[in-house]
Amino acid sequence: MAQRRNAYLRQYPELGSFPSREAARAAWRRAMRSVYRSGWFWLGILAMSGVLSVLAVVVYRAVPQARTFGPAVVGGIVGAATVVGGFRGFHRRIHRTLRQELISMGIPICLHCGYDLRGQAEARCSECGACFDATLLESHAAADDADG
Repeated sequence: MAQRRNAYLRQYPELGSFPSREAARAAWRRAMRSVYRSGWFWLGILAMSGVLSVLAVVVYRAVPQARTFGPAVVGGIVGAATVVGGFRGFHRRIHRTLRQELISMGIPICLHCGYDLRGQAEARCSECGACFDATLLESHAAADDADG
């Protein structure tokens, strides 16, 4: 279980910024739901499978060695590429949703690159240079003052 959690943290380091494991799990579920409910997700999967199917037919007809594999293997490769590509295509949206969750909890993080903005003096990310709302830093500083 720890290996699986570490794999998620490597791929989605935002999960490590949540105050608790339960909050990270809930945010992960909401991020995945937002991706799967998006019409763009399903349209992307459909378009990708169509393009890969055409590519498989072209390869199957143009390369004589491909015929030894048979249509089932070529179809399996197309299906696997569609699933992997579909998930990877929305990887960025999952990151953004997790970052928006952190910001809504008052944790300052760059929406563009995920850099932790605590301690920033100006409203510009020192990692990627993106500008952000300065009230994000003020609300975090106010929360720190209330805690300390």
